[in-house]
Amino acid sequence: MAITYHCKKTSAALEHPYMLSFGTVHTFDSVMTYLLDDDRLIGVGESTALPGYSKETQDDIYQWSSDFLELHAEKLPDQMHNIICKQSTPGFLQASLLSAIESAIMHSDIFAMNEIAVPIIGLVTQRAYSMLQAEIESLVSRYNTLKMKIGMDVFFDAQRVRMVQMLVPEQTKIRLDANQAFTYNQIEEFLYWIDPDQIQYIEQPLPIDQWDEMAKLNAAFPQFNFMLDESISSIDDIDRAADMNCCHYIKLKLFKCGSVSRTIDLARHAHERGLKVILGNGVQNIIGALYEAYIYHQLLNLGIDVTATESIGPLKLRVQPESLFQLNGATLVLNPKQILVHEYHHSQLLQPEFAGSDQRARFVL
Repeated sequence: MAITYHCKKTSAALEHPYMLSFGTVHTFDSVMTYLLDDDRLIGVGESTALPGYSKETQDDIYQWSSDFLELHAEKLPDQMHNIICKQSTPGFLQASLLSAIESAIMHSDIFAMNEIAVPIIGLVTQRAYSMLQAEIESLVSRYNTLKMKIGMDVFFDAQRVRMVQMLVPEQTKIRLDANQAFTYNQIEEFLYWIDPDQIQYIEQPLPIDQWDEMAKLNAAFPQFNFMLDESISSIDDIDRAADMNCCHYIKLKLFKCGSVSRTIDLARHAHERGLKVILGNGVQNIIGALYEAYIYHQLLNLGIDVTATESIGPLKLRVQPESLFQLNGATLVLNPKQILVHEYHHSQLLQPEFAGSDQRARFVL
């Protein structure tokens, strides 16, 4: 008998289109990887593509995972883990397989829990002024931190932000995310239009390679905090951001980093360099959100406060199984045992694609 591996493409429809500066998302297009010992699911991983944020597509992720398993299927999961971690493959390509392997190794840590809870943000989606007030009233009844996407039009964005600032309570924090949409002149004009009060930070206002411009922006507008997201994917990137004084915050996501362990390592390094860490991905399914919730608690144990997470992908889905997660105020409560059962049923819909090593005893958890 052997460990078997399944790779599968999935597409999950969203309840409402998710508008970003580089396009509109209608579905979460993921690659799922399942590790089974006989008929027992011992590991599951996800990577959800977001072309425009990164270069990798769903097909790229599936092809890389399939090619790797075809080459290394006879190896034990921890041997595969060592091989992948020595490569410089982009995180989005690795994340499905690598997080599945790590979840098999850490199975009892993650899936033995009855529930795991994380604080989350509320997302401002309405763009019409006539609809904005009702949405804000609903959001602030639940959330202390709101996030807005910007980068469509400087004047329109500024007017919308100022309206939200007038509508929210004084203690509410507002995060603004441009997804690289602005030029330096545009972000400079935008910042002149808005009030720094309540703005927690402005996320990735410039393209990923404009390090000098980010340092200049950070120095020119000390009344604002800035975050880098797409620019940060390695320890070298973190060091560059800290050395050049480009930002106050960095954003980490499981798929971008490639694995649970690597996300934790990068967060620890950023903390040591004096940068604040925000965790979470708004474009992912339930497995990605579960693992980021696990990372959140591991970081708290290390003394790293990541405040409200952005692991809100499951809340955007058209189908939201109540047995897998619930929303309690501004807290997302996930049910790992039920999630494992749910993913097991999905894994049984497939035939084994790759048969692994029969030396499986060390992974019976």
